Amino acid sequence: MKEMILKELSPYLDNASITDCADGSVAVRVPDADTRMFLRFGDRLSAEGWMCVRNRDRMKTRFATYKRDGISLLASFTRDEGVIRLLYDISGRIPPFDDKYEVVTTPLVTQVRPLYYGVDCGMTYVIRLSDGRFVIIDGSLGEHGEMEHLYDILISQNVRDTKPTVAAWFITHAHSDHFGGFVKFFREYKDKVSIERLMYNWPSRELCNMGHDVTPFDEIAASLPKVAVITPHTGQVYKFADASFEILFACEDLYPEFIKNFNDTSIIMRMTLGKHRIIWLGDAMKTASNLVAKRFAEEELASDILQVGHHGYSGGSDALNRAVDPSLLLWPCPDFWFHVVRLWPANQYLISSEKIFATYVSGREETVLDLSVEDLSSSGVTNTRDGTLPYAEDFSHGLVRKLHWTCITGGSTGYRPAKIEISDGECRLETAEAYTVCELRQPWQTEGFDGFEMTLSGRVEKKGEVKLFCDYASPTVYSEEKAIELPLPESGEFTLRVSADRKSGKVKLSLDGRETGDAPYVPEERNGIYLIMKETVITLNALKIEPRA
Repeated sequence: MKEMILKELSPYLDNASITDCADGSVAVRVPDADTRMFLRFGDRLSAEGWMCVRNRDRMKTRFATYKRDGISLLASFTRDEGVIRLLYDISGRIPPFDDKYEVVTTPLVTQVRPLYYGVDCGMTYVIRLSDGRFVIIDGSLGEHGEMEHLYDILISQNVRDTKPTVAAWFITHAHSDHFGGFVKFFREYKDKVSIERLMYNWPSRELCNMGHDVTPFDEIAASLPKVAVITPHTGQVYKFADASFEILFACEDLYPEFIKNFNDTSIIMRMTLGKHRIIWLGDAMKTASNLVAKRFAEEELASDILQVGHHGYSGGSDALNRAVDPSLLLWPCPDFWFHVVRLWPANQYLISSEKIFATYVSGREETVLDLSVEDLSSSGVTNTRDGTLPYAEDFSHGLVRKLHWTCITGGSTGYRPAKIEISDGECRLETAEAYTVCELRQPWQTEGFDGFEMTLSGRVEKKGEVKLFCDYASPTVYSEEKAIELPLPESGEFTLRVSADRKSGKVKLSLDGRETGDAPYVPEERNGIYLIMKETVITLNALKIEPRA
């Protein structure tokens, strides 16, 4: 391979760098280039027997795809950079174009709500195509029932007579909070769902600090006789029914430099489906995002919807956010971090743009957008809140979704998630020497009500420290002053009631029918209720919140 490349690059050998990719392909970077050099190189390739199968001239970048001897060559030239990039792909695959399809339903995009129990990051998106198939992006960590919930979404949105069909499953990068769910889903549901393609582009181990242990993922990818495993590269366009995915960035675009921030190995894509365009950033940070902003004109990047990069934790870049100039944000982060991270400097444009009319936070609600309508502000967004008593959980079904059961982690909190086991209608929590803080009521859940009553029942196996943050606005910061100690029994059953009343301005606590104290209640927008545990083992049976009208 290298001998062939050296021969074809002979006019540029003084400047060209050649890098081996993870899959045996080869990436080449030629700096100090211009348009005439790129065109001359194309003529040379044709003379050497390469056949040009695709050619696209964007406003700032030219792309061309050639084939010869079972190898495909992706060539690009970016005017603002003055750089030619070449990718010799040994797989020889040309992106499929599923042009023949039957419209049987409306296209949807679902921002799945992860539990955010063990980590404060992760994301999953389900895209329903107009022919009834699906595209999935990432899969979060795959915690307590998350993959069962993902399967339920596919079943509920499936309009075909067959089992759900996933036309493509994209994994943006090799962090376990993005691919872990795929591993668990495949092991449990591989016979209940048809997966046509697995799409990912892992970087070379020699050119980055590999994110997480990808062995389980690699083992599955190597054992898929009926699934096409495809490595997407920059400049390629994949079309599944009426959805097109243009790859705007892949990890080899940064070669031969060592990739210091592994999040910048994320695939960046622009999807066009229905009446809308969406930019998918994965966990892309400033370096990758700025390269995309430089490579493409604002008119090419402009999109209705933006998936906020790296959960809003300094992801994306100001240059790219401004170029995309979205009207709606899909923000994959837990609710308890959102009002903190939204203020970070990297997100200033996203929170100041008057054009943005909606921000959907994945840790707050599950959002479904109908991409067939022009006006997304009236597209019938759905979420997990339903009925007059949406906040009840008896743990009997193994899922902890209606109450948005969340464990606060990450950042400089010093908190650690509890070891959690859910079975037989019980939720067993075991905590260690560090504090565990569990979100019982998110601030928005009783918005507009004069008060609420929360009932928590369970059994103490080991008491340790058990406290409550009640009506607290900063749960990520531990406060001894705000923590209310709960006089739970050393062992045995208990029922805790928390009654909040706006008129009296009080929160009253009672344990097994006996009042144990009260605290001020000022129902501001950002105040919630959080259970604090340390060196404790508690089994919860039921958790219920009833708003007072």
